[in-house]
Amino acid sequence: MSGYIESVERGQAALFPDKLKDWIYGGNLVHVTALSIEQIDLEQMWFR
Repeated sequence: MSGYIESVERGQAALFPDKLKDWIYGGNLVHVTALSIEQIDLEQMWFR
């Protein structure tokens, strides 16, 4: 029967990883973008 999924961890707490960056490989440009955004001082730009 093709309706069953085998080898599934029944005790798994979540379907996806806790962090999105766990899904993105190390050489992806999104990591550079994220680091750049983290460096911005939003309070200086009047965001609170």
